[in-house]
Amino acid sequence: MILGSEVHGKIRQAVARQKTAEAALSDRLYDCEKRIARLVAEREEAFTQLARRYLPELSAEPVKNTLREVQADVERIFLERQSRRQALEREMADAASRRSERDAQLSELEGRRSAKAQEIERLKDAAMQELRGLPEYAELRRSLAAAGEERRRVESLGTAFTTMAGAKARDYEANRVFTYLAGRGYGTKAYRPNVLTRALDGWAARTIDYLRQKAAYDLLRHGARLIGGEAALREGRAHEIDSRTKALEREVAGRHGLLGALEDAKALEQQRVSILEEISRASEDWSRKERERADLDNTKGSHHVQALERLKAFLKGQEIAALKARAVAEDGPLTERIGTIDEEIRILKRDSRSVQQEQAALARRLRELHEVESHFTRRNYDAYGARFTNGLDVDAFLLGCIAGRFSARDVCSELDRYRYVEPTPSISSSSDSFSGFSSFGSSSSSSSSSGSSGGGGGFSTGGGF
Repeated sequence: MILGSEVHGKIRQAVARQKTAEAALSDRLYDCEKRIARLVAEREEAFTQLARRYLPELSAEPVKNTLREVQADVERIFLERQSRRQALEREMADAASRRSERDAQLSELEGRRSAKAQEIERLKDAAMQELRGLPEYAELRRSLAAAGEERRRVESLGTAFTTMAGAKARDYEANRVFTYLAGRGYGTKAYRPNVLTRALDGWAARTIDYLRQKAAYDLLRHGARLIGGEAALREGRAHEIDSRTKALEREVAGRHGLLGALEDAKALEQQRVSILEEISRASEDWSRKERERADLDNTKGSHHVQALERLKAFLKGQEIAALKARAVAEDGPLTERIGTIDEEIRILKRDSRSVQQEQAALARRLRELHEVESHFTRRNYDAYGARFTNGLDVDAFLLGCIAGRFSARDVCSELDRYRYVEPTPSISSSSDSFSGFSSFGSSSSSSSSSGSSGGGGGFSTGGGF
């Protein structure tokens, strides 16, 4: 068996690795953008030097100003987008921090829930030991088992009788003489014959032994209701014995402090549900900001496009071309540097785009891992005693999720497939299981759709314990 806490630890490690890798890409991206900004400034300075050297003062200043203007326009829009991107990443970091804090609270809470579960198991054992030694309880258990068996026997009899009665009643109703006499109310106060019909009806009734047959027919028609009434009496008797049994169990459980421990467990479960809701909200916030960042990286506004086109047109225009042509041999290194700057900027922009795409892919994988972890905690797979069978290869599935081969749904299905469910023993009069104990700790937890089995017999602690 594999402990749920061990599996959860591996999921958390995978999430932490993805977070670190995703954050590192932001550093790489902003480093590329800083280098591009330095290159743009260097290019502007180089063009300014050439303009001042080879153009008249009246011509050099407009070239310098125009270059500065078009570059500033591009830079302003770029800085606005960069500022928004950085704001989104701060908000993402805040959401991630909130989730990490809640994860830490959840981990601490799970420790307290595990300790409480062990306390409950100990108190259950003590209460069971006392109950086993009470003759009154043993008699109640035997009476409850007998009453339950009697109720089931009467219900089975009622079912069989209803099936048989329907077929038999149809046989009676198929006899025209019987149906005629029944319709006339023969043998009842409703019967109103004259002298002739009385004689004829009496002869017909004696021929088919009508009165005896009518009594049998009435039993077929009303027997199910009579049996149902008897079953209800047996049900009431079983319920009364069951109530006395549970009352004794609660009395013993109260003396041992089990009821208080179960209430504590419910309170812890409520705290857990609250923390899980906060984790869910933090995850939704992070995902929403990540999608907005991806949209920002994948789209360019019309003003941005126009500014870029204006800059490209100016750099390829006649003024710049003429300026480069007039540069003498000794300024060859400067003009060559302008060319290499342009190439370096193109390379850095390609690198930036590649980093953005890689970061978006990592963010998608991180979102998938968050979904896996949320599923894990919602299903109580991290609870005390939660286990998985040995066929679960969580490492392979987590790596597949990170690589994009498996989706969050695939990993969650694998977890559901291999979770271990404790077998529940049958309850009989000779069993050590105690019926009323199942009424304690029946948590109304909304955090687990599948829950965790309470294990063998006795008190069902609920809440995933």
